[in-house]
Amino acid sequence: MSFGGGMYVVYHPDRRHGDPLVDDSLQWIQVVRQINDAASPGSIVDNIWRANPYYVYGGLTSINGAKVFNFHDVPQGTVQGAVPLDVLFVAEVFLAQETGIKDAAGKEIVKVFGGLKYGWQVRELSSSRR
Repeated sequence: MSFGGGMYVVYHPDRRHGDPLVDDSLQWIQVVRQINDAASPGSIVDNIWRANPYYVYGGLTSINGAKVFNFHDVPQGTVQGAVPLDVLFVAEVFLAQETGIKDAAGKEIVKVFGGLKYGWQVRELSSSRR
């Protein structure tokens, strides 16, 4: 059995508040935490084990001919067999911008802006509550 939810966001900058313009310097950084048993890891950067912290889905695209910057994710969980079902998934995604500037150690400086938090929880009802 599979379960989960989906998220789709289009970023609309507000220049009055200093939001960055939509261009190819923007990225998303996502941090996730899924809790379903004592062995669950803590929060991790969701970058598919790449050398940079950026999330691979979403980004610069066009909708009806207009250039936009979007984010999408469809996190899912599965359960097999007769096990208690109690899963919490929480993600935080942040808008980030590559600056093209490097520090003294040669590491690129990235600006991280605000973000959003989303998630879902699936829990089996106890037999006394059914």
